[in-house]
Amino acid sequence: MIKSKYYIIILIIIFALTGCGYNQKPEVDLVTYQEEVNLDNFFDLKECILEYDFIIEKEYEDFSLNAEGKYDLNEDSKVDLIEIKLLGREESTIKINDSEISIYTDHPFDVYLVDFLKDDGFIELVIYDDGPSADPVTTFFRYDGKNIYQLGSLFTDIRMGDPNKVLTDGGGSFIEIGGLAKFIFPQIIKGLHTIEDNQLIYNPSDLSKYINKEYTITTDFKAFFIEENLRDDLTSQDVEFIWDYEVMSEFKKGETIKLIVHDEFWYGIELQNGTTGILYFWIGD
Repeated sequence: MIKSKYYIIILIIIFALTGCGYNQKPEVDLVTYQEEVNLDNFFDLKECILEYDFIIEKEYEDFSLNAEGKYDLNEDSKVDLIEIKLLGREESTIKINDSEISIYTDHPFDVYLVDFLKDDGFIELVIYDDGPSADPVTTFFRYDGKNIYQLGSLFTDIRMGDPNKVLTDGGGSFIEIGGLAKFIFPQIIKGLHTIEDNQLIYNPSDLSKYINKEYTITTDFKAFFIEENLRDDLTSQDVEFIWDYEVMSEFKKGETIKLIVHDEFWYGIELQNGTTGILYFWIGD
């Protein structure tokens, strides 16, 4: 096989998507948990957004956003004074009462509140950043009455809902759109986020439970498909990825595929006619 000349580009995309917004547990076995997960119990995180309007001033030319508000963020029956001063690509600050932290933003766009877990004593502060090239980042903060904690980020705009919605069970588990393979049934949960010690933690799934099983395609779609002899130790370095839209393949609802090997961003599959290869989607600029 030919080593991909696009491998460095793919690595950059992977690091952007997985490495800078939240911590990751590299060896978490979620098989038992996943067997108990009922996606019918998950709902759009957008439903947890609170109806509260900050006083916001924005300057689009210099990517600045200032916001002020008053809200009881740690549910101690005392109103907290919130002052936010954001300047794209410069040091920015969040001040709540007498506590202050410095953060980095690129193109700060919005500020609002969300309640991750009912009756846990916290209301989370949210900053939405439109990114350098429409690369959305939603970052969450928590205030405990003394300190401000940056919980972490999800790489989507949760206010938009479909098709990029984040799912939550209301009990502290979250599934990003990239963490769920929705184009097949049964669906594959590639990872979950949880909040632990004031951090948003990514828990990757044990993907081995999904291997060598058949799946039904749930909708018509086009994707990249490269014929390839599959093996268990196949990695992105071994694949020459092609990004020509004119050679994309069509997949039809009701067709079946068999999953042979799985990477975080591509699927090694066998088609109904016995052809094997790599199925992957466009994932960034």
